[in-house]
Parts: sequence; structure tokens; C-alpha cells
Amino acid sequence: MKNRIGIIGGGISGLTAAYEILKEKPHTDIDIFERNGFLGGLLGSINIGGHNIEVYYHHTFPGDKPLYTLMEELDIIDKIKWQSGSVGFLYKGKMWGFNTPLDLLSFPLINLYEKMRVGVSVLTAKGVGDWRSYDNESAKDYITRVWGKSVYEKLWVPLLSAKFGKNAEKISAAWFIKRIQLRSHRGAKGEKLAYPYGGWQILIDKIEAKIKSLGGNIHIEEMVNNISKNKNGYEIETEKGKYTYSHIISTIPQPIYNNISPFKITPVLYQGCISNIVILKRKVQKYYWINISDKDAAFSVMVEHTNFFKENPYPYHIVYLALYTDGEKISKETLNVHKERFLTYFKKVFGINDSEIIENHMFYSRFAGPIYEVGYRGKLPPKKIENENIFIGGIPRSYPERSINDSISQGKECANMVLEGINERKI
Repeated sequence: MKNRIGIIGGGISGLTAAYEILKEKPHTDIDIFERNGFLGGLLGSINIGGHNIEVYYHHTFPGDKPLYTLMEELDIIDKIKWQSGSVGFLYKGKMWGFNTPLDLLSFPLINLYEKMRVGVSVLTAKGVGDWRSYDNESAKDYITRVWGKSVYEKLWVPLLSAKFGKNAEKISAAWFIKRIQLRSHRGAKGEKLAYPYGGWQILIDKIEAKIKSLGGNIHIEEMVNNISKNKNGYEIETEKGKYTYSHIISTIPQPIYNNISPFKITPVLYQGCISNIVILKRKVQKYYWINISDKDAAFSVMVEHTNFFKENPYPYHIVYLALYTDGEKISKETLNVHKERFLTYFKKVFGINDSEIIENHMFYSRFAGPIYEVGYRGKLPPKKIENENIFIGGIPRSYPERSINDSISQGKECANMVLEGINERKI
């Protein structure tokens, strides 16, 4: 059959794959299937008062070159703004800065010797050239060995538990080291981070327009229920019809892919994320990002998005309250319970009155990201299913850390492999 490509998942990885193929071969027969009513996946946005706000908070780092290359190509690189993302640590109901050497010296959770060891250990992690050699060691063992047992118990147990819950002790040192390296671009005022004025929706809109102008088709609110193989290639069955393709690119989470495909990949654990977006009349506090270690906290991370900017570009203030879960199904009723707990704790700790809250939006992604267990590298799905024209990209192949940047790289890689196969068939 002629080349027809079906892409499952309309997140940034699937969109990038389509765009890269169509750039080289305009008007190739490409269909993108997205089950949600919007594109972007975890990078998707809602509109609040005329402004696009991401459902889940996102910023990027200085080393994210594939992302910035793509934005330059799409003529939106000028939208990127660099700022210092300040970090706070809520400990026993009190806020502590966690940005500068002076902040570290005054931080009460660890003593002077432990603080010196933290400084040396950060430099050690930054100097690791090959994170892959740490894939089979747990973060717990690595931190205990390099940073010290007391630092692990006082500083990292609360943070890793907030991030990974009951799986905290299973997490790979490779993930931990890469995380330290990613977040080590710091100046006197904090971590160097980027965010586009207008929100990440500008990237989604631009790449969507390019795909359509080059002849690609996008199916919104059309969930793929089954993949099968027939004499003509591969059949994708959705709620709305059946389609046949010569190639398939899947960028959806492993659990969903394995549920609809006979061509299985190694199953892995996923964690979910509850995101509560609170729109307020006033600024809450001074930090951009707050890690919360108190055991009675209703959420583990607070991001005051509008604190990222020197001058607030919105007519209101935006705060994200987030909690990671074990990836379980959560009913609307249970989500509403979380919403009430979030707000009660938020108002109590930060002195917020109901009259100061303009809007409140609650979201839940059951498959927000993999749990990067020890040995996770050995569980990565293949780039291409053996003996099949089915390609895997996106978060399933992101390791040791998931990001917008890595999802773009995965999309480009899938596109290049498909194009290579198409070109070989024509020789």
C-alpha cells in the first residue's frame, strides 16, 4: 500500500513527529489521533480570562536545545523569556529559601557539616559524565553513600516521598543525578529557567498550523480503541471508524498502548498528578516553587506561576497546587474531596480568604509520567517494534527524565526512522 502514517497521541511528541515528516515530504498521508478535546497532552492549556494557562506547570532549562531549535524554526523563539526561578521549602509551617549559599547556611533542617557535604555532593553529581552507569543503583543508596545517611533522611526522604510516594526507595540513582544536573543552572537569585510569554499554547498552535498547511490531518476527541495487522498493513480502530496505515507511531503511555495493541512493550509503573489551579486577586508569597515536607500537607508542591515574571503579564495571580499519586483511577467525587483539602490547607497556611480567590480549576492525569525504578533503562520500549513498522516515542522512551525537550527529541527520532524506511522502500 502507499505510505499512510497513523500517529496515536496529539501531545508535543506526536505533533513533532508529524511536522518533521511533512517538512521533508509535504502532503504525506498522516493522521494524528488525540482522545482529548485539545492538543498538547500534558502541555495542554485552558483559557482563563483570555489567557492560555497550562493545566500542568511547565518550564524549561538552558540545555533544552531541540526545543529552542524548533521554536526558532517556527519563528516563536522571541517569546521565550529567561528568569530566575526561586525555590522555597516549607518546613514545620515556616518558609525557608533554598536558592543561594546563604540560604543553605540558614536552612534549619541540616547542620553545618551536612550543609558542606550537600555542596560537595551537588558538584559531584554535576560532574557525572555517564548517568547510565548509575541505572542499577537506587537513589537511596547513592545519596546515602555520597551525601550521607543523615542528609538522605532529613532532606531527601521528604522530597522523594512527596514526588514518588511509596515508590520513593525504588527510584534509580540515574534519575536523581540527571535531576541534579538539570537543575544546577543557578545564579545569585536562583535557578535559570525559561517560559514563553503567551504560554506554551503558542508552540502547540504554531506546530498545529504547520501540520495542517502541509496536508496533515488531526482528529480531536477521537480515541484509538484497537490496533491490529491485516494484509494491507495496520488497522487503527477508533470510536468513529477504522483506518489502515503502512506505519504507526505511538506516543501514548505504556499502559494505554499495551491495552490496545497486540505488539506489547515492557509494562512499567506510572504515577498520576493532581493539579489545582487557583486564580487569585493578590500575590501569595515571594517564591516561584515551593517544596512542602510537612506530613499533614494536602499537596506536595506549590508553584506560584506569576512569581516567575518580573512584571506580572496577567490581570490576576496564578498558583498551582500539586500532588503526585500512584496512578490510580480517581473519581470526580474523590477529586472534589482533594480539591476541598487542597483549598483548606492552602488558605490556612498562606492566610488566603475566600474573597481573594477568583477561580479554581482541578485536573488529574492518571499517567503523568513513569516511575523511574532501579534498572528502568532495561525496561525502555524499543524505538521500533521488531519486524513491524510500529514506532514508539514520547514519554515511554523518556529516561532518565521526562521533559518537553525530550518529547520533541523523541518525536524527531520517530520521524527520522519512518522517513528512512519510506525512502528505502522507494530505492
